[in-house]
Amino acid sequence: MDTGSSAKDFSNHDLIRLAESGRWTDAEGKTSPLDPPTRAFLEQVGRDADAEDLAGLAPVALLSTVNALWTWSAGHAPGAQAVRVRAAAGRMVLDVAGPDMPFLVDSVMGEVADQGLTARALFHPIVDRGRGPESLIQVHLGDLAPARAEALAAGVTATLADVRAAVDDFEALKARMHGCRTALADSLGVET
Repeated sequence: MDTGSSAKDFSNHDLIRLAESGRWTDAEGKTSPLDPPTRAFLEQVGRDADAEDLAGLAPVALLSTVNALWTWSAGHAPGAQAVRVRAAAGRMVLDVAGPDMPFLVDSVMGEVADQGLTARALFHPIVDRGRGPESLIQVHLGDLAPARAEALAAGVTATLADVRAAVDDFEALKARMHGCRTALADSLGVET
C-alpha cells in the first residue's frame, strides 16, 4: 500500500496494516502492538472513514491523527470528559473523550454547527479499555484561528456538561413524570 496516497483509495483494514507496520505508538512514543481495544478502535475508525470526507488526507496522516486521539484519551481520568482542539495533518481537529452516553455525537455536532463550523469528517469509536465503555469522538474541521479553537473547546465542554446532567438526571426525571401521571390519573379517576 502506498502510505502517501489519498484516503480515497484505502480500505477499512489499511489502518490496521499501517499500525502493524510499526506506525502505531503508545503515549511514550514507542512502537506498540495492537491489543484488542486498540484493534477495535482502528476497525471502527476504518468503518467511519469516508473517502470523500478524507480527500487529500493520506492514510498515514489519518493513522497519526487517530493515534494522537487514542494516546491522549488514555490519559484522562476514568469517568471524566476531556476536550481539545488541535492542528493535525493540515486541518484542525476536535478530540473528545469520556464515558459513553446517549446524545454525545448529536450534541457535539450541534455545537460545531452553532459556532458556524463545518465538519469535514467524523469518527466515533466506542471502546472499552477496562474502565467501562468510552466514547471517543474526532471531528475534522477546516482552519481555525486560535480564539475560535478555544471557543469551540469551551462550547463543547459546556455542551458535554449539559449532556451529562441530562443523562444523570434521566431516571429521576422519568420517575417524577410517572408519579405525576399517576397522580393526575388518580385525581381524574382514570386508570393508567
